[in-house]
Amino acid sequence: MSGKRGPNRSSLRAAAMREHAVRPDEDEAYTFTAEHDAEGVWFYQAYNDDIADWAVAHRGLGGPVFNPSRMTWIKPSFAWMLYRCGYGHKHSQQRVLKLKLPHSEVASLLADCACTHGGGGSKGRVQWDPARDLLSSEGKGKAAEPRKMLRERAIQIGLSRDLSERFVRSILAVVDVSALARRVGEAHQSKDVRAAMELLRAELPHERPYMPRCEPPELLRLRLMRADEQPRAGATTASAASAASAASAASASAVSFVAAASGGSEESHEEAAAVPETKRQRSWGERSLLTALPPEQTCMDGLQAAAQPML
Repeated sequence: MSGKRGPNRSSLRAAAMREHAVRPDEDEAYTFTAEHDAEGVWFYQAYNDDIADWAVAHRGLGGPVFNPSRMTWIKPSFAWMLYRCGYGHKHSQQRVLKLKLPHSEVASLLADCACTHGGGGSKGRVQWDPARDLLSSEGKGKAAEPRKMLRERAIQIGLSRDLSERFVRSILAVVDVSALARRVGEAHQSKDVRAAMELLRAELPHERPYMPRCEPPELLRLRLMRADEQPRAGATTASAASAASAASAASASAVSFVAAASGGSEESHEEAAAVPETKRQRSWGERSLLTALPPEQTCMDGLQAAAQPML
């Protein structure tokens, strides 16, 4: 025997992260997609039974076997979480938890994270990985996994030490979605994935574009905004006031507009909200308004976008 030891599990995991992550010389902006509401944003993590049982019982993370300061990764994409934990079948990742954080803490944590490729950011790190599609799969049988979407990116946020402790303290709610994770896994292994996923659609999270409440320079650094989208110095206040005025005027007519378009029913209202966006990249101002506006205005924005030609 040579006495040489092979790579350990941590180094293999780090190598896999580097393979997926966006390199720092890329200047494209990406969309933070998540399930969110007025209270906060939902993220996912996978744990063993002991930690998950304690978390569900106490509505937060903790307990005798939980280390609040170790490096931990939170993901707003349910599909990416299922890919990472093998639908809840990997060792010590049998339980998938859905955790809600307040908007203010999401912005605060991101402000303290580095946006790197593979390394750096000893306390906090943001990585953009190839997104995964929840409604389709690739691979056959037990090798099935959520389909990789090479043209889209999903955010991962790594937190350690005091950032991890802040994350733990700020959790607003905990939901165990392990059973749903396994049902999605079974659907992805079925012969007709589309039909199987359609039966689960009502239980799936409604993930949509989200703009963290960070300052423009932070959004630029985190690749949530392009350099040419950053407001010019001295024009920020006027632009914000103009956007607020436009949002106020638009929201006043949005309810009647959507009601007329949908026939006044809740079912039609939901269908209007689900209208897909065009392929063009929204500007920072548009994405900020989309996040900040009430649901009625978001619906109207989606309907107007659908009427525009694809670019």
